[in-house]
Amino acid sequence: MAEVGVNPSLAADDMSADDSEEEVEPKLTYERINNDVSVILKKESATCLAVHSRFIALGTHLGKIYIIDVLGNRVNERELPLHKLSVNQISIDDMGEYIATSSDDRIVINGLYSTDNNYHSSFDRPVRAIAIDPKFKTTKRFVVGEADRVLLFEKTLLARYRTTVLQQSRGHIRNIRWRTNFIAWASDQCVKIYDVQDRVVITCINREKDNDLQRFRPELFRCHFCWKDDRTLLIGWADSIKICCIKQKQNSSELPRRYVELTASFNVGFGVCGIAPIESKLVVLCVNKDANELNNSYNCRVEVIEPIGTDNYEEISSDILSPKSFNSCRSNDYHVECLPEEGLYLILCPKDLIVAKPREEDDHVTWLLEHQQYEEALEV
Repeated sequence: MAEVGVNPSLAADDMSADDSEEEVEPKLTYERINNDVSVILKKESATCLAVHSRFIALGTHLGKIYIIDVLGNRVNERELPLHKLSVNQISIDDMGEYIATSSDDRIVINGLYSTDNNYHSSFDRPVRAIAIDPKFKTTKRFVVGEADRVLLFEKTLLARYRTTVLQQSRGHIRNIRWRTNFIAWASDQCVKIYDVQDRVVITCINREKDNDLQRFRPELFRCHFCWKDDRTLLIGWADSIKICCIKQKQNSSELPRRYVELTASFNVGFGVCGIAPIESKLVVLCVNKDANELNNSYNCRVEVIEPIGTDNYEEISSDILSPKSFNSCRSNDYHVECLPEEGLYLILCPKDLIVAKPREEDDHVTWLLEHQQYEEALEV
């Protein structure tokens, strides 16, 4: 992997006499994933990815799926040509044995070690999102976003799939994530969380209405979200960030037995292109909210922020990234996937894949020496 050049933002010091600014030490290190990935992205453009502790699944605009490791080497000798159109979303089960993929024309369930549960189906309307049950090997379930419908697929005793409509007519479904007994999906208008155990929607969070709706059109800024844990969902949509916690009702004799509490909700000074947890803070991939879709490229930044109370936040660090071909990238071209427990944050754009990691003590010492803070470096 090659180190990626980073331009950390400048944070004003406590207004010294000469109004000088002090450079803030980054919280993350960045490296470009090369090897086989570089070869792939010279010929194709990446459209999405999913990450497991054992591998990374990379989807392309030619409908192929590549299984690679964190160093960028292909795990299998050949690509999986599962689709004819661009891959829209990839989902991996907890065991890392099955992947679910979607494109505008079809969905595919593919076993990496067995073909017993392989499945594919074509659709008349675009399928932009898919999520596999984390326990798919046992349950044989997955959920699909077909245009404005959310469909739950469940395998029956006759080895056929039964479909149940979970939602219809709330805008195009652009993102789905399944964690334990909860499925979150985002349309153009709202985010919903579905309780699989009780088979009921437990919340609907509508898209904020503000003066920037034209700037943050859904087709330009789709909703991004990430499960922090089994009960906490992080949502980044346009210039809004929300933290949602699923809680148990005291009187749970009637459905739904669980509800969602909005523990934080605030607006930020940028457009969100991805969100992930880092301890008590958030890693947010973002672009300039004032960029013009037609005239300016979306140069991306990585913001580490810490929520304050329920309606505010503090910026901890801000790093400008310049991935390959960023001049032609738009907000929806960027993707973020993470393994927080392993300290891995993957940043994808059509021609580049970058891994970010929390800085270690050696990185801190190096930064101090580079900035001539020798006494502090010696103390560390």
